[in-house]
Amino acid sequence: MGTDIDQDEKISLKGSRDVASQLFKLLGPSKKKLPVIFLVLILSTIATLSGPALIAYGIDHGIQRKNYRVLETTSIMFIVSIILAIVLSRIQIKLMASTGEKLLRDLRIKLFRHLSKLSLSFYDSQPTGKLVARMTSDFDAMEDLVQQGLVIFTTNALLFLVALIVLAVMSLPLFLISISTLPPLILLSIWFQKRSKFAYLAVRDRIGKTLTTLQEGISGVKVIQAFVREEALVKSFRKQNEAQLSANLKAIVISIKYFPVLEATGVISTALILGVGGVFVHHHVVAFGVVVAFILYLNSLYDPIQQMSQLFSQIQSTGAALSKVFDILNTKIDVPIRANAVSIGKSYDVELNNVSFSYKPSLPAALEKIQLLVPEGESIALVGPTGAGKSTLAKLIARFHDPSEGFISIGGIDLKDIQESSLRQALVVVPQEGFLFAGNVKDNVRLAKPDASDSEVISALEKIGVLDRFLALENGLETELFERGSQLSAGERQLISLARAALLDPKILILDEATSNLDPHLESKVEIAVESLSMGRTTIIIAHRLSTAMRQDKIAVIDNARLVELGSHDELIKKNGRYSLLFNSWQRNVA
Repeated sequence: MGTDIDQDEKISLKGSRDVASQLFKLLGPSKKKLPVIFLVLILSTIATLSGPALIAYGIDHGIQRKNYRVLETTSIMFIVSIILAIVLSRIQIKLMASTGEKLLRDLRIKLFRHLSKLSLSFYDSQPTGKLVARMTSDFDAMEDLVQQGLVIFTTNALLFLVALIVLAVMSLPLFLISISTLPPLILLSIWFQKRSKFAYLAVRDRIGKTLTTLQEGISGVKVIQAFVREEALVKSFRKQNEAQLSANLKAIVISIKYFPVLEATGVISTALILGVGGVFVHHHVVAFGVVVAFILYLNSLYDPIQQMSQLFSQIQSTGAALSKVFDILNTKIDVPIRANAVSIGKSYDVELNNVSFSYKPSLPAALEKIQLLVPEGESIALVGPTGAGKSTLAKLIARFHDPSEGFISIGGIDLKDIQESSLRQALVVVPQEGFLFAGNVKDNVRLAKPDASDSEVISALEKIGVLDRFLALENGLETELFERGSQLSAGERQLISLARAALLDPKILILDEATSNLDPHLESKVEIAVESLSMGRTTIIIAHRLSTAMRQDKIAVIDNARLVELGSHDELIKKNGRYSLLFNSWQRNVA
């Protein structure tokens, strides 16, 4: 079973106590309810367990002595205890369920907030489907436990402990006989706990992998259909489904080995008490009512074990889900803000000081010893072959990653010392492909500045010269967009990204060749808008086309992770170096 579990899952097993402590911390203000819940739980347990004791008293002091007043009194007390147990049980369920649901709400928000702050390095190594599984199926598993399982488990655990004490007080000989079957049952339960823990971690892992395949299939459906790979996708999905089925079946087999033995143990214990108890009554060792009470109490001894064991698979599944959730929550943010972070200054020079970077220690460096200054208000194009490090350099400047060596500063302040909100106000990245969210056109432009008025949104669209294009849509700027804006063209989606930048009016602009996805009709208009947007700002452009690069103040040539040339277009052409070769090659291809 252990072979089905990733190394990080084995680590999470060792940290189960840490998970419990972190979960307790999340209770927050709800911790004040815990004494009340515990008190109600104790009172409910006492009310439940008083029944057999009242029956024993009624038999021995009422029926056998023909004292009908005692029988009447114990009957009334028995009915009262049942009503009290029902009322207290309802209060207990409400208190525990509401506390648990609030805890899950806070945990869900905390996880989502943490996910939103993790760096791109984390997302590069985590399949989206697994992260979706953490927020969906893992929380579903916890929901089931919180709604019913937790109440049943805690109630039965207390019933078991109190029943042991009551049985020991009533008759020590019968108590020793009744618990004679417990030692092998405890050993079996320990075995079940260990095996099922690994089994349910494997199940959670398989669910994540199945969701990953599902998510990729839905997101990439256009590519799949274009290459007629539907059957291959179904085959891959079937393989993951079979693996999930196998993991579930292994967990079920473990339960099959455990629960029948558990039930048989309870039956054997009852038979022993009935047989030995009858002998004890005959020899006047114990009263008849005590034997009856013992048989009834055995239900409170073995039924809780059975119910808790039946819930154990649910608890193990929830524990596995919690472990995976806390694995993410315990993932350190690798682009942290220092304690005394400051607002960005009045200068917007961007400087890279001996910057090196690698996505993983085991991988070759993506950038090495980069020394670069982009003065405030100057535009610079990053050019070079695919994989040279252009996009990585832009990501470092935007602080999506931190350098492995060296540092990057804006206005002389290290990025690590700048408040995140201040940096995001001053610096905007326009990616090569615009990403749109559910909502209308205005909402998507307003993403950059949530409190922007409608007139500000309109002004931003006017600034890049595309207001008329979006007003021409069926409902104008109120047009609802499908997932990722699929009813718009790639160019229109990119225009909304540019409008976001115009709305925020940043001091530093990073453009990943923002016009490369536009059709010729839009390209010239948007290039003018981009130039207008860039004017007076520190602008860094990842240039895939040299026609864009040659219009910038400076050009930085990145090759094999290093900055090999820097200068204006004319200066680099005269050098007859790497840029000149790239430019001549590009001109031949254009011709």
